Amino acid sequence: MRMRKRNNLEPRMEACAAIWLRDAKALRGKWRTLMPEARELRLEIGCGKGKFTVETAAAEPDVLLIAVERVQEAMLLGMERALEMGLKNVYFLSLDAAQIEEYFADGEVDLLYLNFCDPWPRKKNAKRRLTYRTFLRKYQRILKRDGEIHFKTDNSPLFEWSLGEFEACGLEIRNLTRDLHKDGPVGIMTGYEEKFYELGTPINRCELINREVTMQKIQMTTPLVEMDGDEMTRVLWKSIKDELLLPYIDLKTEYYDLGLPERDRTADQVTVDAAKAIQKYGVGVKCATITPNVQRMSEYSLHEMWKSPNGTIRAILDGTVFRAPILVDGIHPVVKNWSKPITIARHAYGDVYKATELRVPEGRAELVFTGKDGCETRKTIYDFECGGVLTGQYNKDTSIASFARSCFNYALATKQDLWFSAKDTIAKIYDGTFKKIFADIFEAEYKERFEQAGITYFYTLIDDAVARVIRSEGGFIWACKNYDGDVMSDMVSTAFGSLAMMTSVLVSPDGKYEYEAAHGTVTKHYYRYLEGEKTSTNPMATIFAWTGALKKRGELDGLSDLTAFAEKLEKVCIFVIERGTMTKDLAALWEGGAPNVVTTDGFIAAIRRELENR
Repeated sequence: MRMRKRNNLEPRMEACAAIWLRDAKALRGKWRTLMPEARELRLEIGCGKGKFTVETAAAEPDVLLIAVERVQEAMLLGMERALEMGLKNVYFLSLDAAQIEEYFADGEVDLLYLNFCDPWPRKKNAKRRLTYRTFLRKYQRILKRDGEIHFKTDNSPLFEWSLGEFEACGLEIRNLTRDLHKDGPVGIMTGYEEKFYELGTPINRCELINREVTMQKIQMTTPLVEMDGDEMTRVLWKSIKDELLLPYIDLKTEYYDLGLPERDRTADQVTVDAAKAIQKYGVGVKCATITPNVQRMSEYSLHEMWKSPNGTIRAILDGTVFRAPILVDGIHPVVKNWSKPITIARHAYGDVYKATELRVPEGRAELVFTGKDGCETRKTIYDFECGGVLTGQYNKDTSIASFARSCFNYALATKQDLWFSAKDTIAKIYDGTFKKIFADIFEAEYKERFEQAGITYFYTLIDDAVARVIRSEGGFIWACKNYDGDVMSDMVSTAFGSLAMMTSVLVSPDGKYEYEAAHGTVTKHYYRYLEGEKTSTNPMATIFAWTGALKKRGELDGLSDLTAFAEKLEKVCIFVIERGTMTKDLAALWEGGAPNVVTTDGFIAAIRRELENR
């Protein structure tokens, strides 16, 4: 719905605060507390200017009616009219219909109205229609058994198309008419409907009965910190939630939009808030995000070239990044003896990434340190007889210690051996400090726990580690300094096949976890998606970010059914690929015969079907 901007929108909305519900998630499952004597709870999706809403509420004062509208300028008129009429049984929500399950519990609603929704006539936009099966399944879950949907539209192609969607979802159709007002006005009309009636435009209407028994969803007790992202991965994020999570889990999340427009609007405060929420709740799951460059500054009209959200979150949590591949039969690593995942633990702080560099002429280069007491320590680096280059890098004992504890904790959590490599034979003080801090912490805090868990820790030189890794079968954690971890994680992911099959988790030394995919926002696919193309984008790493977070949440809260569901979803994803159905990127690596290459939607649908069969 396109509306002109209303004068004084904000103060007028505030004047409607008595019936405008802004923190309505807390009412999920408790809507009837607003009107305990109500005989029914009804929901209107897309109420527009609210004519049907207020007239229905006035005609049936013993019914509690909740009106949903995304466009506040339209909803405002309905709220103002409801207040003028003194109605006590109607409330308004400003949200997108896709979020409806976050606000209403399973089986909570008696009747749902869909009046004159946008037909989205172009085929590529079919999934945006409010009668598309993804939306219908949401309605079915929040409706009680034998609950009803009343649907009206003037758009005959939409009506005929919708009938097929209703049938596909198992909704019983009754009282179908393609000319509702043929013999005179029937029932309460919307504003649009009155105009169509005057023009003689036929109105299509039907009632739908929800015969499905609402499945008992897996419950959660503590929310996950959910961080939405950018571009194609944002599209994947929504599809994964709608198709693979919300139908099965009573998903509790504290939501933060880390999409670039919202980061710009909040001067990146939303990223800081999300990181602090992870500190509070312990587990977060993050969608891939854009780190802007000059091109993105122009594309998004940014106020500033904002820093990487990953870097901001990592700094606040003082965490270490662990990356590991997802293995499937039929796609084998280049290193043939690698039969188990190799997890790279990268200390993502300091070293060459925080170095200071100089281009110098002939002369003496010195390393100078000035203590807090003013005393200087000097060492000659080199007496340049010609021009050259200098670099000065650093790290901190506290950061190295945090890195060590994160690695030890993650090894215990995953029951894997831990290797740490550096080059202390050359960088005797610099790399030697890393080696000593790791050794001291292990001996004092972790040695006994490692022995009890049946796992080992050892240090070796980086060149020896590379040789050991190549000859190994995998199945361990390899901890690396910053640059080593950067290079080796790329090497390992390439050798295993695809970044789209790499998981990533940030672990803080005090046991906070943030899960995400290891890849970026898949920009090229997103541009093609905007042009209406159905892309074949691999969602595996993003699915596994969700399952990793759900498993950890289940583990921390003692929710074995939540953990079991996440494990089952991972197994189903792998099973679908191993049976030969996959996205285009994996088809090029597939060794198991002719693959069935599908779109992203087709791949997620295949996972959903297999999940339903188990």
